Amino acid sequence: MTTEPPRRRLVPAIALLLLAPWTAECSWGGFTLTGMPFVVLVLAPMYGGAALLIRETARRLGLGWPGIALLAAAFGVIQAGLVDQSLFNPGFLDDTEFAGTRAAAEATLVPGLGFSARQAVDYVGNHVVLTICAPIALVESYLGAGRRARPWLGRPGLTTAALLWLGGSLLVFADDGGRKNFLASPVQLTVAVGVALALITAALLRRRLAGPPPDAPTPAGRPHTEAGPPRPLWPALVVAVAYVGSTIAPG
Repeated sequence: MTTEPPRRRLVPAIALLLLAPWTAECSWGGFTLTGMPFVVLVLAPMYGGAALLIRETARRLGLGWPGIALLAAAFGVIQAGLVDQSLFNPGFLDDTEFAGTRAAAEATLVPGLGFSARQAVDYVGNHVVLTICAPIALVESYLGAGRRARPWLGRPGLTTAALLWLGGSLLVFADDGGRKNFLASPVQLTVAVGVALALITAALLRRRLAGPPPDAPTPAGRPHTEAGPPRPLWPALVVAVAYVGSTIAPG
């Protein structure tokens, strides 16, 4: 565990707590500047708490960015499948500027489960990129190389982040406006829980593959450091395949 002064560790944690709801809901135009108080007060606990919890868990266990992405995907499934249940609600966007996408979404319905494959990619993918990974990457980019892979919070901080996330999620779930007066079926909820648990398990299995956490000493007494980013070819290939696939696939 790092021995940095509490203030130095809390500053990036607070920055992530406040940045996550902005990247999730404001960076693409979901809310204007006048809506920021609502975003900070209502959505920061849910989005910011989740981003902090995921970042701290991944850094403590040495899961690296693949682990962060898998945990972010699990959060996306929980958020869209269990909290606001937008994944299973065909009318979730009917009162928004995206109401026109409903027909295209219904063309990719998964038989027996009642959700759109297209919307699943949109909802979960946006949470992975905008809610979790982007704010973590931005905040960590302002830190020195030696601090980027270190945890910021102790057990009290982790408990606070977890409570913020749970409280914020329950607030949205309990609000009929948050769920748009919709409740998913038991089968749909079970599938969402199963997928989220599978993603969390896959992330935790990364610990065996990634080696000791960054602060764990080596035989020579030096701390481990996180491996560098992948070669540009690999993310470029993933993006190119995803783009081509989304372009040629109907709907």
